[in-house]
Amino acid sequence: MLYFVVISKQAYMRKLKKLKGYLKEENSACIIEGVGGDPYTIDFTKLSATNFKRAVLHDRNPDGTRKKFGVYTIYRSALNFQATLQDTALSSQFKKKTSKWLTGAKKLDAAARQAGKAKAQVGKRPMPVSLHEELLALMQGRDGTKQGK
Repeated sequence: MLYFVVISKQAYMRKLKKLKGYLKEENSACIIEGVGGDPYTIDFTKLSATNFKRAVLHDRNPDGTRKKFGVYTIYRSALNFQATLQDTALSSQFKKKTSKWLTGAKKLDAAARQAGKAKAQVGKRPMPVSLHEELLALMQGRDGTKQGK
């Protein structure tokens, strides 16, 4: 379980670095320089849902297309993680606007996949641990012994 926490934190930090870099270049009012050992951090009192949306949509694939919906949710989770680190909270208005935008993005992503305009999946998807456990239980039988021998 600790492994997944570490991987999530690493993903959050990568997305936060991109988010902060974009905000520093495009909307420096949202950035506070040199707080808590971080070269720059986010000023949540000045960050709007529109600024966040622009920053997230700025992250594109190498061919210029938009990222999949799941990437947008990682940005939101990373932002919540940063707010926790700064011991602050996102405003309810920010959360509401961001959720509304992400719901729309999810619908657009699903529609594009159904129309065949986007890949349903890129690469191999790892099998969830819960499915591994279920398969193991089925192969061993309910009493924990191997079946079929």
